[in-house]
Amino acid sequence: MKFSSAYSTNGTGSLTIISAEGHGIVSKDDLKITGGTYDITAAGHALSGKDSVRIADGTFILTAEKDGIHAENADDEEKGYIYIADGDFTITSDGDGMDASNIVQIEDGTFDITAGGGAANSLKTHESDVPGGGMPQNGERPDGESMPQMGEKPDGENMPQDTTTDESGTSTKGIKAGGGMYLNGGTYQIDSADDSIHSNANITIADGTYTLATGDDGVHADDALIVNGGTITVTESYEGLEGLTVTINDGTIDITASDDGINTAGEKMELNGGYIHILAGGDGVDSNGDLTINGGEIYIDGPSDNGNSAIDYGDRSSAYVNGGTLVAIGSSGMAEVMSDSSKQKVLMVKLGEQMEAGNVVLTDSEGNVIVSYTALKTYDCVIISTAEVESGATYTLTTSGTTTEVTAE
Repeated sequence: MKFSSAYSTNGTGSLTIISAEGHGIVSKDDLKITGGTYDITAAGHALSGKDSVRIADGTFILTAEKDGIHAENADDEEKGYIYIADGDFTITSDGDGMDASNIVQIEDGTFDITAGGGAANSLKTHESDVPGGGMPQNGERPDGESMPQMGEKPDGENMPQDTTTDESGTSTKGIKAGGGMYLNGGTYQIDSADDSIHSNANITIADGTYTLATGDDGVHADDALIVNGGTITVTESYEGLEGLTVTINDGTIDITASDDGINTAGEKMELNGGYIHILAGGDGVDSNGDLTINGGEIYIDGPSDNGNSAIDYGDRSSAYVNGGTLVAIGSSGMAEVMSDSSKQKVLMVKLGEQMEAGNVVLTDSEGNVIVSYTALKTYDCVIISTAEVESGATYTLTTSGTTTEVTAE
């Protein structure tokens, strides 16, 4: 169905469209939908608006040989955006699940997206290996930065293109924005051959529940990635979270990655709150710049090989632990110490031999348990920092039945 100007659909009816040659519903200006049920199968995009696609509510079953929802205006960079207030979306696309040339903003809704056949169908190749259960309740949420208004383009320079290529030449991301992306709520199940959530600018996640499986990055921002809340579970990825800078203020995050768990592209990473667990084949956390931990609970099962480490920040940068709980377990070959300028004491123990996966327990001189964690992989290095670790005190670290005495300097 083609419309030469803005098009709106209202009401609670149902519409079934099979487009064997073109798009399902397309508008040359704004496409607005306030409700109803839509079952669309299209050889092109299922829903397409040049200036914008705006959806207030509705039920959408979209099958597309290109993008599920597409907004692109090559003539006006301030247009070409997707705004969704609510709705129930099941999207199966050969291309991107959603793609906007400018901003994507989502307030709420339920999204089940399969893009490019899913992670199992990924054609991504990586030019080089980049160096590098139950969850406790989170603490109080720190104040986050205010969100830009709809249509406002965030500042920031784009970082270089990532080092991955897709042999098919087709973009197969779950949700993609050429400009900023603002995810303020909703429930997301995304299985994508390429990045599950991707922006060429900034991404801010304020709330929502995300379950992501991807052939590349779970969440990728070319500029700043900011997480102020929500629950993010990356079940399969090359890298879990990636941005030019990464700031995590709150939320519950669980990442499984074949390479780095959280990666920044050379500027800084700040972890200020929330709960984070990382199971990584490469570096658990790789800041490629200054790493600052001010709060939250961070548990890292890093690499077992000596080519990577649980925490990596590079020779020209520093890592500071000023608060929170940090337990990082991995290999000792490239393990880096925390800065002496940290406000909180950090214990780093190189064990001299590989320990089997199992319980890691730190106790004080009176036998009180300071930290108890179950390592998921073999390891020979343990890094622990909590507010209870005091300078000059001696502690006992128990790993796979072996005890080691360590004193906080």
